[in-house]
Amino acid sequence: MFSDFIKIKVMAGKGGDGIVSFRRERTAAKGGPDGGDGGDGGKVILRSDAGLNNLGPIAKQKTYQAEDGAPGGNKKQHGKNGQDVIIPVPAGTIVYEINPKGKRIPIFDFRQNNIEYVIAVGGKGGFGNAHFKSSTRQTPRFSEFGLPGDKKKLVLELKTIADIGLIGLPNSGKSTFLSAVTQAKPKIADYPFTTLIPNLGVAEVGQQRIVVADIPGLIAGASQGKGLGHKFLKHVERTKVLLHLIDINSLDPVKDYQVIRQELKSFSPKLSRKKEVVCLTKLDSTGWQVDSPDLKDYQQKIKRAIKKQKIYTVSAVTGQGIKELLQQLIITSAVTKFEHPVIKTVPPPRPRPTHITRQNNDWLITGSDMERFAAGTDFTNPEAIQRIKDIIIKKGIYKTLDKQGLQSGNKILIGKQSFIW
Repeated sequence: MFSDFIKIKVMAGKGGDGIVSFRRERTAAKGGPDGGDGGDGGKVILRSDAGLNNLGPIAKQKTYQAEDGAPGGNKKQHGKNGQDVIIPVPAGTIVYEINPKGKRIPIFDFRQNNIEYVIAVGGKGGFGNAHFKSSTRQTPRFSEFGLPGDKKKLVLELKTIADIGLIGLPNSGKSTFLSAVTQAKPKIADYPFTTLIPNLGVAEVGQQRIVVADIPGLIAGASQGKGLGHKFLKHVERTKVLLHLIDINSLDPVKDYQVIRQELKSFSPKLSRKKEVVCLTKLDSTGWQVDSPDLKDYQQKIKRAIKKQKIYTVSAVTGQGIKELLQQLIITSAVTKFEHPVIKTVPPPRPRPTHITRQNNDWLITGSDMERFAAGTDFTNPEAIQRIKDIIIKKGIYKTLDKQGLQSGNKILIGKQSFIW
């Protein structure tokens, strides 16, 4: 199944819990705390893969979940970290996160192969009680819970990256041309819209290689969504050079050319300014040779009408004109840079500072650090609650609470947790 637009969920692993444990050996009947830390949860990683040209393989699975970290063990044994999940995506994939309001926020753009991006971070493993031993706390009887991993809803959208993008009306010979110059095997038949998905192939001339994309054909009105519409146009955006193919048997090749040009311009003026090579196809159907006077006269008429310095003519069936055209495409591609559409990605949110809000006789403490501490705390354990109190004092938060009238017996809320001061 081909797909260039999919929705998936990703879930990083939860951190493993730290444990409460004390040494119990014949030589140390009352040994100190030795509870180990929990392992970190696995990450979800996106990686651009040269072996993919569409998102279909990823769409087979709706949710990708990394492994949870294992709990700690006695003798200060660290829990095993959760295994990461790596999702391969084709180069040209744009990653969007769906926020709580349902809006798509662009967060990463895979502009080349072999790039990795951590899309969901695993939860940190909780500390075991061995971590909390101090001169004033010799036998800590509490540990931390592992923290939850990131959970995100994503949209992945593919915009094919290639050196050469084949454009032209349906049945202009794009699929036949691609199969003739590369090892790609696109579907070929004598009816419109043979190509329903972008096909990629690599053309080689000597030691040089170019990636060629056969992209679904356009019709008049495609920029407004008619025919294959934007499914075609968004893939053209990420090609270096456009190879505009025109059926030499057309009753009006100039009009065919102008239809495509108008759709490119309507979709994006920048897209219409891409470098373009124009080529007549299906030479074998005319009985002409590439150097015949009749063909040269025909080319001259079209050149004047569309204001081009040169027009190439090829037969993908017999190979006439193919070598010369490929050499020109390689030269043009070599001096042309990829002009990717600018995708303004949003950086990860900054940690939220600590903020205190009084709610009658309760106090709400918000902020990334304090909420993280609270998420790992066992609020049924008095020693664990005392640790949170110590953190509040150490961070200077208590001074603000005291000035606002905090008294013993008042409730403190942090994230989803609460305790009595």
